[in-house]
Amino acid sequence: MTLKSLDFESQSVYIISVIATDLGSPPLSSTVNVTINVIDEFDKKIQFSNNVYLANFATEKPVSSFIMQVSTGLNGVVYGFTDGNENNNFKINSTTGVIESNKVFYTTNTFLLSTKAQFLGHPNVSTSSKIN
Repeated sequence: MTLKSLDFESQSVYIISVIATDLGSPPLSSTVNVTINVIDEFDKKIQFSNNVYLANFATEKPVSSFIMQVSTGLNGVVYGFTDGNENNNFKINSTTGVIESNKVFYTTNTFLLSTKAQFLGHPNVSTSSKIN
């Protein structure tokens, strides 16, 4: 039991000495150092920089043209689409949140995409946003 919660960001390793002594005469004792590694638990609120993103892009741009980037501003987050990309018109970099075209668009179109950012550690938390 600890007197307060351990926080990885404050201190990630503790080294304590444990001494065991018997009641003999003379008393015998032994000492061992114990290293405690604190595991980082995701303790931040995960949210996109914007709840709704708006992107405009020109027609006849080549495949893999940059459309926009979604971001939570946090490391260790995985990005993906949850809705609106049924025809795979777009691709999202799961690490950076960069969205690119997956085809050449010859006409003006309107798309409504839903994205998700998920922290895969402990606890597993996620958030979502819309792109128009």
